[in-house]
Amino acid sequence: MVRWVFLLAVFGALGASFVYIRNLHVAKGDEIRAHEYVIRDMDREIEMLELRIAALMDRNELARQLYRHDSDLREIESTQVIALRLGEKKQNSAVASNR
Repeated sequence: MVRWVFLLAVFGALGASFVYIRNLHVAKGDEIRAHEYVIRDMDREIEMLELRIAALMDRNELARQLYRHDSDLREIESTQVIALRLGEKKQNSAVASNR
């Protein structure tokens, strides 16, 4: 009789352990999925911001916007523009030294 009670206790503990571990696994999967959704949404936001930046850097579009709104701002000459890119060393130019 003691042997049966011991076996039932062991199988009960194994079953409870399986259910506990399975529930942890499902909860962790849900957490990972939620983080993946956040990452996907941030990637979409980054793409939208990159498109907006590209549109803002388009000189022709800027000139059209200035003309459309009858702005008194004048267009900046391309020789006065300094473009910074990641990974490039800063170069001293005549434009930067004239400031």
